[in-house]
Amino acid sequence: DPLLDWVYKPREAGEAYTPLAAPPSQHRLKWFRWLVSYSAYFALARNGLYAVVDADDPRQVLAAAATGPPGTIPYGRMSGGEMGDWCQKAGMEMAIEVLANNMRNRVLGEWQGQAHGSGGNGRHLEIVIVATAPECQGRGVGSALLRFLGEVADADGVPSHLETAGSRNAGFYANKGGFEVVHRSPVASFDHEGGGLAMQRPPQARAEDGVAPPQPIRQAASPGGLAQPSVQGEGGARPDDGGGGGG
Repeated sequence: DPLLDWVYKPREAGEAYTPLAAPPSQHRLKWFRWLVSYSAYFALARNGLYAVVDADDPRQVLAAAATGPPGTIPYGRMSGGEMGDWCQKAGMEMAIEVLANNMRNRVLGEWQGQAHGSGGNGRHLEIVIVATAPECQGRGVGSALLRFLGEVADADGVPSHLETAGSRNAGFYANKGGFEVVHRSPVASFDHEGGGLAMQRPPQARAEDGVAPPQPIRQAASPGGLAQPSVQGEGGARPDDGGGGGG
């Protein structure tokens, strides 16, 4: 995902935010695996962790999603005690590097807290991560998981929210999940294709309901985008898969 790529290590001038041309370094793998583990503990505590597994080998995960169900404490507003618990479980050494010492992560977290406007404070399904195993991409696995998440949100009659960046990711979420861009603006120095994107999927009427649920509040992007947020706040950024969710 371009946003998390920027958080990990901004690209040099002239480098495009495209999929890696070579296998990731061991440090990059360790960094992102820590972030995924931390996010998974958050979702598991809220009964919001989902996986698509191989029918013949249920231990093989094909795609997964970490979410914050409506009515639960959001990812960016966890208490210090809860954050400490998940940092301990995921590993304190990387916690210091990923959360405490990374100013870009804090800036992204602040941006995410503002990107959905007043609609971000209402009841919604918060999608933190959607990821598909590389060998399973292009087979419809990620798309099936995204549709399932839509059904989960529809069962509660709430919109779904996520943040991403880049036309490739936005197209996937729009075409496969029914999401719409509600805000676009730079995130500090990250301005790839206009910056970060906040996307929402409105709840859909179910056949047994027969009544369309209310539409979510939409926020128009200001010409200059959001003001650069401060680097305060303990929640950190919400990771989303973007480039890993194709399928």
